[in-house]
Amino acid sequence: MQTRSRAARRNALENQNEVVEEVAANSPQKRGGKKRAAKATEEEAVAVKQPKRPTEKSLPKPKMAGAQGLTLDTAWESLHEGLNAIYIGQRLSVKEYMGYYSKVHDFCANTQQQQNVRHRVPGHTRGSGSNSKGAEFAGRELYDKLKQYLQEHVEKIQDEMIAKDTEDELLIHYAMTWNKYAFSSKVVDGLFRYLNRHWIKREKDEGNKYVHDVYNLCLMLWKQVIFSKETSEGVTKAAIQLIARDRNGEKIQDELIKNVVDSLEQLGHEEETIVFSQGQIGRPSNKENPGFTEEQKKNLRVYLENFEEELLNVTDVYYSEEADQYLAHHSIVDYMIKVETRLQEEEGRVRRYLHLYSMVRVAESLENVFIANKLTELQSEFGKLLQQDRDADLTRLFKLCSRVDGALDRLRQEFLSFVTEKGKQAVAILETNDVGEVEARAYVGAILAIHQRYNGMVKDAFSGEAGFVSSFDRACNVFINNNVVTQKCAKVNKSAELLARYSDMILRKGGLKPGDDDVEVLITNTLTIFKYVDDKDIFQKFYTKMLAKRLTSDTSANQDAEGSMITKLKAMCGFEYTNKMQRMFTDVGLSQSLNEGFQNSSKKLACDFSTMVLGSGAWPLVQSFTCSIPKTLETCIESFRSFYTAQHQGRKLTWLLNMSRGELQTNGFNRKYTLITTTAQMAVLLMYNDTLTNTYGLLRKELDMQKEILLAVLQSFVKAGLIKLPEGTKISGALPEETQVTLNMKFTFKKMKIDLVRLQQAKFEAKQDAEQMEKNIEADRQLVIQAAIVRIMKMRKQCNHTNLITEIITQISTRFNPKIGMVKKCIDILMEKEYIKRSDKEKDMYEYIS
Repeated sequence: MQTRSRAARRNALENQNEVVEEVAANSPQKRGGKKRAAKATEEEAVAVKQPKRPTEKSLPKPKMAGAQGLTLDTAWESLHEGLNAIYIGQRLSVKEYMGYYSKVHDFCANTQQQQNVRHRVPGHTRGSGSNSKGAEFAGRELYDKLKQYLQEHVEKIQDEMIAKDTEDELLIHYAMTWNKYAFSSKVVDGLFRYLNRHWIKREKDEGNKYVHDVYNLCLMLWKQVIFSKETSEGVTKAAIQLIARDRNGEKIQDELIKNVVDSLEQLGHEEETIVFSQGQIGRPSNKENPGFTEEQKKNLRVYLENFEEELLNVTDVYYSEEADQYLAHHSIVDYMIKVETRLQEEEGRVRRYLHLYSMVRVAESLENVFIANKLTELQSEFGKLLQQDRDADLTRLFKLCSRVDGALDRLRQEFLSFVTEKGKQAVAILETNDVGEVEARAYVGAILAIHQRYNGMVKDAFSGEAGFVSSFDRACNVFINNNVVTQKCAKVNKSAELLARYSDMILRKGGLKPGDDDVEVLITNTLTIFKYVDDKDIFQKFYTKMLAKRLTSDTSANQDAEGSMITKLKAMCGFEYTNKMQRMFTDVGLSQSLNEGFQNSSKKLACDFSTMVLGSGAWPLVQSFTCSIPKTLETCIESFRSFYTAQHQGRKLTWLLNMSRGELQTNGFNRKYTLITTTAQMAVLLMYNDTLTNTYGLLRKELDMQKEILLAVLQSFVKAGLIKLPEGTKISGALPEETQVTLNMKFTFKKMKIDLVRLQQAKFEAKQDAEQMEKNIEADRQLVIQAAIVRIMKMRKQCNHTNLITEIITQISTRFNPKIGMVKKCIDILMEKEYIKRSDKEKDMYEYIS
């Protein structure tokens, strides 16, 4: 035998100590670290817990003495004994461990052995590098022996598992055997590390896909044998049967299934050892499985192919039968509750003992069985639940249908139709006043009630889902712009008008009633409905006119509220929409300063007199009538005209008598009253300072007042009881000229201050406003369309007919929905005015004329 020097023996001893440290470091007896591991004796066993693999540095250089005479049979006889000891869990001493390791090294390093035996795996062709000179390492025979041993050992384990009578026994045995086998395979991998580093590495580098690292070989054989398709009573089937018992309500040991799942996951981590099938990993799915990378999915291939696929097949069958049976004997609502319960239970099972990757696929299996296959029955229940206001059940139905692609489409459409019909019904039952019109407060209140009810349903029951939000908005747009009230007036959008009148009510002094919400809340509610109104330009016209009346008559309840309303309108419709409204507030401020200067500079007037100077471009005010005003007022007007002309030369004042207001003190009745009047009312009352009776014809002649205006004034006085007409006479257009109009000297009223303006305006001016709006609306819209056309053509220079129409509608749709006929008419008007012309080259092309 070849001898070694003292230095060589010392080095070998140090290397041996390093191996002891690596192999035994995790042993319960050796957890003291390197110092204790180095003192290990030959009787100390290999760690029971999984040891660390020895590193290349830590492995000793085995003795080469007698290596040339080591045969496969001799080496394998010793190694077979060691493998048996390792796989039955017998402890190995360090000396024994190193002895087996040396056998592997000596056999693989035997050059003569390598040269004499050159077997190749069928189908594999070595590259040109195999003929290189120098020593080569043997390993094929040893590798084949080891593989045969592992195959027989795993098959023996399989036979033991098949012999188990119950699922519990089988799974308990599997868990114990797997843990023991996995640990032992790590130890064996350490023993054959020299084979891994040299012969196996070379084979793999040369493309031999049939050769694997020793530990990976152990896992591959376990997977192929224990989870083979031929095994009739396999571990997978036992685990799935245990899950079925859990679904039936039996109490099971979760850890038995968990052990199987964990082992399959570990088998998949050694990717290079598994011969994977190509293509889709596991069952195809229409849903993403977030949180898992492609690398993680590959590592789960063994779990997916050998467990999850079978689990999903069994799940489909199990719950299909349950769905049919349960639905046949229970209501749809009870069925939905059952489905929710099952979904929650399956989620809990996945979290307890399956891999989280299966969460999506198990849920999808239940969704297909319970929801997709029963979608018609579920959807047919939606309308009934809506009618019965069963929000909780609607929430349940929505959540279930949202799990299936396309299942909500029918529900959204049905919800749209339902809300539309509800809105129209709420408006249809409103009462009308004596002129056949719906009150603004009642109209807006009915719409708000519908909006708040079903907007809350969308937010709560349907979780604010975008499709239901869109359906709800479309429904509101339909019933707000097309109902029994709007159908009576084709030219003017009645919703826009009534909403403007409602806004006037909440912003005017005395408009709110006890119990009404805060004015800011009411403004928000108003703009909520305003969002759905198509003809926002009509709202603008009515609102601007009513704002002008509030400002000129000083009847705005709160300037901050007025400003808030305009700010919100500006945010919704843009600066241009509210530009005139903001200029009106500016004019009011300037008028106050101007009026203070007039009061300070003028001589004492016969009455209290104040004015407001308003820009004609911003205010929607026109002079609707003229009359002969009293001399007292005429003196005041001339005085102010002189004052204003002195300050602003070149400007013209137009007096709007229809907007003027005045207060009169009475002295002829038993009590002194203060009468708030229009200019026309004031002129008529002052005629009675000299006489108690006037004829209708005399009043017209002296006041030079339009017939309709005078009749409206007299009607307001009759209603208030200020004047008397001959018995049986009524105010009408056919009132005789000689009809005597007598002041009622016995007039009494419960209040000292009487507002006669409202009595005249309540019906006459409201009707007049609507008629005037109908006449002006088309002309105003034509101007808006023409301005849009000019803007577009000036920017583009050339534009074809279709694109021009599209851009016009896009620009104007925020204010109103223009009709195609009106747009074409405006194009023709601009062509006549020579703003645009048709192109000479293309008939359908327009050109801008600079």
